[in-house]
Amino acid sequence: MDLFLGLQNQNFIKRYDRYISGPPFDLVSLSVLIMLIWLARPDFLADIAPPLGVALTLLPKYNCELQWLAEQHPDQVNLYTCLSFFLILITTIKTISFSSYIAISRLGRGITTKKYEDILLKSSLIILLFFSLLFFIPLPIYNTGAQSRLVGNVYILTAINIYLSTMLCGMISAIFLLTKRLKTQR
Repeated sequence: MDLFLGLQNQNFIKRYDRYISGPPFDLVSLSVLIMLIWLARPDFLADIAPPLGVALTLLPKYNCELQWLAEQHPDQVNLYTCLSFFLILITTIKTISFSSYIAISRLGRGITTKKYEDILLKSSLIILLFFSLLFFIPLPIYNTGAQSRLVGNVYILTAINIYLSTMLCGMISAIFLLTKRLKTQR
């Protein structure tokens, strides 16, 4: 489905394309910054991680992953806690800000369909899948992994979380744009 059918606002199209198709430099930069802080001043992350960990353990996925990391890689728990919390925070801010941008942009209802509910249902199921993978379902990476400080499962988990959060953020924005532009055909 072409979300830009009949859309004349080229600035919006370029901005949306950059937002959806661009690499997640902000999330990767944030992750690298937190890892550098962890290497330079692990005591700083040790001070801020416990309250963040309490917030994360409310989500089933992170409750399971933090317990597993505490057993297998105890020195990486603070790093993963900070990485996960700030990735979720940045993803939430990005999604809300870009959805607000979509809401205030003049776009028009240029996409006509007879199956409005079907499209929204399928789209909602895709969002639910990525939302579940990011917040509720622990990743099956456990059991194996390096036991060193610099190469371990925290990096794989973070890379997967960056991918999932980028996909979720983009899908929510795409669904928001789709619902704004859809009109039912009578």
